[in-house]
Amino acid sequence: MRSVICLLACVVSALCLTAQTNDREELRADLDYARFDAQNDWSYVEIYFSFAREQFAYVPESGTYTAQFQVTLEFFENDSSVSDLEWRNVDRIDSLGAVKGQRLYDQCSVFLRPGMYLMKVRIDDLHNGRHGTLEKKLVVDAVKKDQMRLSDLQLGLNISPSDAESKFVKNGLWILPNPYALYSEDWPVLYYYCELYNLSPLQEGVDSTYQVTVTIKDTAAKTIRIQGPKTKKRAGKSLVEAGSLVVSNLMSDSYTIEIQVIDAARADTVVESKQFYVFRTADFAGVPEPDSIDKKIMDTRPAIAELDLVFEKLRYIASKEEIELFRSLDTPEAKIAFLTRFWQMRDPDPTDRGNPYKDEYMDRLAKVEYNFSSGEKQGWQTDQGRVFLIYGPPDQIDRFPSNLGHKPYQIWYYNSIDSGVEFIFVDQGGYNDMILVHSTHRNEIKDYRWMEKWFRD
Repeated sequence: MRSVICLLACVVSALCLTAQTNDREELRADLDYARFDAQNDWSYVEIYFSFAREQFAYVPESGTYTAQFQVTLEFFENDSSVSDLEWRNVDRIDSLGAVKGQRLYDQCSVFLRPGMYLMKVRIDDLHNGRHGTLEKKLVVDAVKKDQMRLSDLQLGLNISPSDAESKFVKNGLWILPNPYALYSEDWPVLYYYCELYNLSPLQEGVDSTYQVTVTIKDTAAKTIRIQGPKTKKRAGKSLVEAGSLVVSNLMSDSYTIEIQVIDAARADTVVESKQFYVFRTADFAGVPEPDSIDKKIMDTRPAIAELDLVFEKLRYIASKEEIELFRSLDTPEAKIAFLTRFWQMRDPDPTDRGNPYKDEYMDRLAKVEYNFSSGEKQGWQTDQGRVFLIYGPPDQIDRFPSNLGHKPYQIWYYNSIDSGVEFIFVDQGGYNDMILVHSTHRNEIKDYRWMEKWFRD
């Protein structure tokens, strides 16, 4: 078994978290990776995770509380599994209050040849059986040995010198990863790490220096901060670049950190970049009281109601923390920024212009509105609409119209979830509003006596 690093996470609002979990919610994790050169054509890939500590079940054990969860990571190429990892993590605490606002950090590594991969992750709580899954695309490029190049940028919450044997240590540096890529008042400093390969050979009488420039750009690609250029003397063909910048004084928004390296001997230049986010609670302070606000601000009030409705239609796939955070925001700008980040975090391939996860959900939403709207209820507000939005279209539907023996009901079958699950809906009032009365899904309502209640004698 392995233990995980636990630190107070980036708290983006004053959330009231408890050690109680919602059994209907799937386990969630933040996921990121960085690719480094290895021998021959292989790449060494590190995968970084962070988990909300509050989502796991802690059980009493020898005067403390213990959570245990298993992580399974599998790599697919052309629909074939090429590598898999599985490990268990243990977290011990003295009090259930210790989980509030905290995250657990973990990482693993794998060697991969050039190719296009799909990473599939499953997290299982070993105490209560809850689980969650996520996927992310990964492209491993062929290594060009004759060109100067940079590895991916790894973003961190802290970097310090260390000679310890730890999965968080490489090249003499202990790095706490930040797969969420979010910085705030609680984590004001962005740390970065990368590796530089294939600089020009050291030769007598040839310039042996290189220059490093670190730039932060906003969403319009405008440079808003620059560090350097710094001239350094190299000792070999491969080097490590690590550093830090204070970013908590930036406005809440999305940014890009860019590292540029110039090899003076041959005037070669390489650039690597990565997106990150800043969230400051001061940027989302409450709007003034009505008697002190002007007409322009008053005109934004309808926009707030519209944004609230947009999020209500998304809450089935939102975490409890996200729901509480969104409801605490009280300006249109804050809510728009939240919704933008909400979809960005769920994009399986940020390098692609589209977002298939969002497209799929919006397609489901359109079908739900068309098929399940009933009376005063919109489709997304119905039980059938909720199930459709979360789990997608069922593989089979059995429909049973009303007769003297029972009210109208339907049974939906999902064959690929947990070896097959069923959802049973009954039109209790006779107004074509099917209510979920029983399901074999582990996170849904259960009433094994539903037939006794809804079948007439």
